[in-house]
Amino acid sequence: MKIIKRLLLMAFVLTLLAFGGVYFAVTASLPVLEGEWGGHPLTQAVKIERDSHGVPTISAANDADRAYALGWLHGQDRYFQMDLLRRNAAGELSELFGSAALDWDREMRTHRFRARARQTIEALPEAQRTVIDSYTAGVNEGVASLGARPFEYLLLMQSVRPWSAEDSLLCLYSMYVDLQDHDGSYERSLDFMQAQLPADWFEFLRPQPADIGDDSKFHWEAPLAGDVTTRLALPEMPIADLLSGLAPGHTLAAYHWADEGIPGSNNWGVAGSRSHHGAAIVADDMHLGIRVPNTWYRASWYLEDGRRVTGATLPGTPAMVVGSNEKIAWGFTNTYGDWSEVVRLVTDDRRSQYLTPTGWREFDYHEEIIMVNNHPNPFTVRETIWGPVIGEDEQGNLLAYRWIAHDQQGANFKIMELSKALSSAEALAIASRSGVPAQNMMLADAEGNLSWSVFGAIPDRLWLDKQWVQDWSQQDGNWQGYRAAEDYPRVVADELDGYLWTANSQVLMDQRYPLIGDGGYDIGIRAGTIAERLAAKTKLNEADLLAIQLDTENRLLGRWADHLRDVVDIQPEPVFAAELLAILDEWDGHAEVSSVSYRLVSAYRQAVLENSLGPVYQALTLKDYQGFSVKRIDNFIDNPLWLLISEQPDHLLNPAFVSWEALLLNSARTAFSELTLNGLPADEATWGLAHQLHLQHPLSRAVPGLGYFLDMPQQAIAGDRKNVVRIQGRAFGASQRMVVAPGREADGIFHMPTGQSGHPFSEFYQAGHQDWVEGNPSPFLPQQTIYHLKLLPAAHN
Repeated sequence: MKIIKRLLLMAFVLTLLAFGGVYFAVTASLPVLEGEWGGHPLTQAVKIERDSHGVPTISAANDADRAYALGWLHGQDRYFQMDLLRRNAAGELSELFGSAALDWDREMRTHRFRARARQTIEALPEAQRTVIDSYTAGVNEGVASLGARPFEYLLLMQSVRPWSAEDSLLCLYSMYVDLQDHDGSYERSLDFMQAQLPADWFEFLRPQPADIGDDSKFHWEAPLAGDVTTRLALPEMPIADLLSGLAPGHTLAAYHWADEGIPGSNNWGVAGSRSHHGAAIVADDMHLGIRVPNTWYRASWYLEDGRRVTGATLPGTPAMVVGSNEKIAWGFTNTYGDWSEVVRLVTDDRRSQYLTPTGWREFDYHEEIIMVNNHPNPFTVRETIWGPVIGEDEQGNLLAYRWIAHDQQGANFKIMELSKALSSAEALAIASRSGVPAQNMMLADAEGNLSWSVFGAIPDRLWLDKQWVQDWSQQDGNWQGYRAAEDYPRVVADELDGYLWTANSQVLMDQRYPLIGDGGYDIGIRAGTIAERLAAKTKLNEADLLAIQLDTENRLLGRWADHLRDVVDIQPEPVFAAELLAILDEWDGHAEVSSVSYRLVSAYRQAVLENSLGPVYQALTLKDYQGFSVKRIDNFIDNPLWLLISEQPDHLLNPAFVSWEALLLNSARTAFSELTLNGLPADEATWGLAHQLHLQHPLSRAVPGLGYFLDMPQQAIAGDRKNVVRIQGRAFGASQRMVVAPGREADGIFHMPTGQSGHPFSEFYQAGHQDWVEGNPSPFLPQQTIYHLKLLPAAHN
């Protein structure tokens, strides 16, 4: 008996020692917060102060020293995140995660981003290269200064690979992959759809801006300039004939519509003439897929002239991405413009040559080696004069990809110049020289001016008759260089009653439309909601703009609530009809956590969509063409859907139903069943129960049990996946919210999910997260300093 007790005691002690050892190893990699650290390659000492959220303020003598300090902070707080960004673009994730990442790495190697990054770095101007090199040195010294390698590498049993200058460009390329198509999926999907459908069906399901009517039932666009007037028409071919032709022999059921709502970013502003205090204000919330830690890293620093620059940086790069410098404030949303072309190649029988306007050419071949568990996996990239071969169309023809990300004009660090700009004119000039995924820039200056423009390179290209996938073998559609600054489209708030807005929708629908084009932009309902809110008040302040960022009204669903009430009127079961009406009586159109009616109406729209047009998309999906992606082409589905159920033509009724009435009643029952799926009474099935936030660390998805330590708390959250200003999904939403006027930064507001540090034992791991969830107006500027740190130059060591 004594032996058993001793063995149990020994096991307990060993377990404690094991846990203690793990705890010590993990906590040893916590970032350094206080003290003086010497031996750094600086011209003068750098002071770093942190507030209670871990937001640093850097005081340094020059750009290089500031970049070093920022790199040191990024390396200490976010190195694993930075490592994933560079590996994501370079196609090197398999080195960390093994064969599970091999397919993705092959896709990325097609673009040869590391080779492109190396070439671009070598061509950088000396001033930029000095800053990048200093930042790189800071990153590596920041990691080396930790008491142990970052905890993620301990868990993965991997060593830390040093940072290089080209890795910073790879982080920029990774944002390209996140914000634009890396495989031409938008144009390939539309080309496939156009080839499979009769012309009137294609135009019906995928209406272009010039095809959307000005009737309020269909017209949701809210551009800054221009308008659309042409009506949308129903197709002539019966849906039964269409389905039998697309999927002969298949019994088609309703297609489950994911309705993911990929676009989500918003930005807008008011000129000084429309603000309470007379200063122009910018509101910006960039939406991205959200992981733990968040994409951005908050920071603030002082310039040589005493101005303070504050905002969000991207770990891996030394730039202030969005923010304010007391003279200007700027924010971004993704343009979803046409920044790439898919080229259908004409090849010889052996596919060894392809045809160009100047004759036949040989492919260029590049051998790439992907390391998987220390074993080399060779991968060959074929390239053309237009870009790499990315796959085949549905007929087996090779496709090449012309993408701005492949050019040096598309990737540079000129965005760093924004932090020092003194005026709107200077900032707009920087916009036309910068190489980033093209953005809608909302820009305010200290004189009260507000303007919009495209930030990033705009190609100057020949416009062929629009085909989604183009044949350039006879007429070269290659880009003819890039647009000059004077060609850039711009709109100032004075032209529009003192306010501007963008929300991933088409900004220009006038003669300037071809400058941006269509790269999968969103329907304009969010933009219209923002414009309506801005117009509703004569004067606005920062709190008013935050309230718009948090707005959850879905104006599009309002008509669906009315439609469901009409369906209830024909419901043959009085008790069931009474339950539906009781829920609909609370309808106010807002996607709030406590709303049952929002969940019901949202589910009803979904069910009608799946029952009516769903079989068409199921039939297209059955073609099994890997270039086809429904989620890339469904942004405008509400226009044809509403016309369909408004007109209810017999020849377009899903043949699975005997009548439109039967289809709509089935949809109502399906929606109600979704509410009671988990056994709850329908009147307790709130939107919040179905709409949960679940932000995960990359490692917790792979290792059971880690989520308890690494993930953010799972909780209900307001908003919806599309058509509300507060776009929010399970792991998608506002990666930051910012409201700020240049010169009045103390009144500004900033939200960020998760926290500053990527270390789960850091006090900053979740700092500020709940303010983001609840929408509390947390301050833009760093607050009272609680930690002081000084980096000393080598002479002081």
